[in-house]
Amino acid sequence: MSHDELSLASLLVSRLMHDLAASAGAVGNGIEMLREESKRVDSGALELLEFSARETVRRLEFFRLAFGAAGGLGVRQPLGEARDKTLAYFDGRKVRIDWPVTAARDAPQPVVKLALNLVLVASEALPRGGTVLVGLDELTLKITATGTGATMADERKAAIAGADAALNARLVQPYYAGALARSVGSVVSVETAPDTLTLSVVVAPN
Repeated sequence: MSHDELSLASLLVSRLMHDLAASAGAVGNGIEMLREESKRVDSGALELLEFSARETVRRLEFFRLAFGAAGGLGVRQPLGEARDKTLAYFDGRKVRIDWPVTAARDAPQPVVKLALNLVLVASEALPRGGTVLVGLDELTLKITATGTGATMADERKAAIAGADAALNARLVQPYYAGALARSVGSVVSVETAPDTLTLSVVVAPN
C-alpha cells in the first residue's frame, strides 16, 4: 500500500466516520426527546437504544482517529484526545488499556494512527482478556499486551511485515498497521514471551 493510497483511504474513512457519527448522535438526541415528551414509552427499550447510540458514537470516534485523517493530512494529533477515545472504545471490554499521561502533548498524525492500530492488534492477541500498555512519544512507540495466552499467530506476523499473498478480512488489520509503519520509514518489531506480546516501532526522523 503506497503513501498516496494510505492518504486517500484515510480521507475517505474520515469523511465516512464523520457522517455516521453525526447520524448516531442524532439518534441519541431523538431518544432524549422521546424520554421527555412521553412517559408511556418503555424505559427499558429507551435505555437499550441510548446505550447502542452511545456505543456507536464511541466506536466511530475511535475509528476516525485510527483509520481516518481527523483534522486533515499532515497535522499533529493531540495525544490526550487519542488516549480518551481509546479508553472509551475499550470501556467495559475484557481488555483494559493502560495509557499513562506523558509530557508530550501531541505527535505526528501517522504515529498516532499507528499507535491506535497496534493497540487493536495487541488487544486481539488477548483472547482471555488482559492489559494493553501504551508507550508513545515523538519517535518511539511500544505496545505491550499482557494476559493469559497472549500471542500472535505466524500468519498475523507475516501480515504485519507486509506479506499480502493471503490477505483477508482477518489479516487486514495487522497488514494495515504494518503499512502505516512503513509509511513513516519503519517496521513493526514483534517480540513474544510467555503471556506477553510486545509491538514496537522506532519512527525514522524527517
